[in-house]
Amino acid sequence: DEPAAAAFRMQVTEAYRAIVGATNVADEARDRIRHLRQAVLDTPGEDRRALLADLDAIDERVMDLQQRFYGDRTIARRSEATLPGLSGRINRVVMGFWTTSSAPTQTMRDNYAIVAVELPGVIDELRQVVEVDLAAIESTIEEQGGPWTPGRMPVFDGGE
Repeated sequence: DEPAAAAFRMQVTEAYRAIVGATNVADEARDRIRHLRQAVLDTPGEDRRALLADLDAIDERVMDLQQRFYGDRTIARRSEATLPGLSGRINRVVMGFWTTSSAPTQTMRDNYAIVAVELPGVIDELRQVVEVDLAAIESTIEEQGGPWTPGRMPVFDGGE
């Protein structure tokens, strides 16, 4: 059933595209957090501890999201069995399905179904972290005259 296989292939392609993008956004968020920590230390102001605590909490959330993408790497490093993350699931489908013209297996369909259910929520949570939580800290650092950090547009009003 080539039309059904082609439709499944398109669904998998979209999920793969979304996971690749989201994992890169999560990696970039961790990098932004690292730079923001230093910026907080270099920024005059009284609420350094609060900002650092907020950054720690955000970093923990991003690490939790990365675990959902990649699986529990700490357990896997000890050669223990662990469930695959969303990225591992979609990669198994991609590797198995891209090179064949037969119908997807039930395992491929099951892996895709898990990704299709879980991925939207993970992306929504990542969007909240990046577009709201990190942006709020960046705004605070900007307001306090802190140094520029990667990913943040500086504000300059010409002294008005």
